[in-house]
Amino acid sequence: MLQTSEQPPADCYHCSLPVPDGGRFRLSVADETHEFCCAGCMAVSETIAGSGLLGYYQNRDLPAIKPDEKSAGTDDYSGFDHASVQTGWVVNNDDH
Repeated sequence: MLQTSEQPPADCYHCSLPVPDGGRFRLSVADETHEFCCAGCMAVSETIAGSGLLGYYQNRDLPAIKPDEKSAGTDDYSGFDHASVQTGWVVNNDDH
């Protein structure tokens, strides 16, 4: 049972992971102070808010998607091999 002076662990405002004890990453977003698990999540949230995209937080109904360890390094980038995608970005020479 929690004592009145203890608070349950907070979840990161951006990614929903637990905020470490003594969380030091805090930011005011839409006139409310929120806690973050790391400087990266705080920076992303600050960028989202600063770009006028607060609707991201106001309208989401699920936590942010997180990569799992099983899929790490197995991303499929084959879609970038299509000529239509490469137009304007890739220059081919005679050999390559």
